[in-house]
Order: sequence, then C-alpha cells, then structure tokens
Amino acid sequence: MDVDTVQKARPTPPRGCYRCEEPNHLVKDCPHRLDVQRLTAEQREELIEDLMALKDAVAVLFSAVTLYKSFGKLSDILHLNNRNNQLER
Repeated sequence: MDVDTVQKARPTPPRGCYRCEEPNHLVKDCPHRLDVQRLTAEQREELIEDLMALKDAVAVLFSAVTLYKSFGKLSDILHLNNRNNQLER
C-alpha cells in the first residue's frame, strides 16, 4: 500500500482562522486581532477604561447574584420561622 496515495485520497479539511472561524484568512492575519503595541496612547487609554468598566460591571453582577442567592436562602429561613411560629400558636 502506498502511503502517499492514501493521504492524497483524503479530502483536506477547510482551513481558516481559529480565532474568528472565517475561512478566508489565518489567525496571524485575523482582522479581529488586538495588537496593543500598535495602539496610540489614546486608544490604549480608551481600551483600559473599557476593560475597567467591564470589570466593574462583572463585579456588580456577581454581587447581585450573590445577594440574590443569599436573599433567597434568607427568605427560605424566614418562611420556615414564620411557619414554625404559626404551628406553635
């Protein structure tokens, strides 16, 4: 069996960018690539501000979810306490 013949018989998978999954370019040429070294000082500052705002938004969302979970547990406890008080009467 000729190995070259077997390899040539297989269809080659479509190649493309692994970052954005578009078929017309590779990762190294991806237009969605962020090259911080090529940004101007203003662009870097804007990027940092956007990232910090995103970080703050995630922190607020995390706090809200944590508070919601805690409140749900607390309301369950209060509900059980109210039910026990009603049963004792």
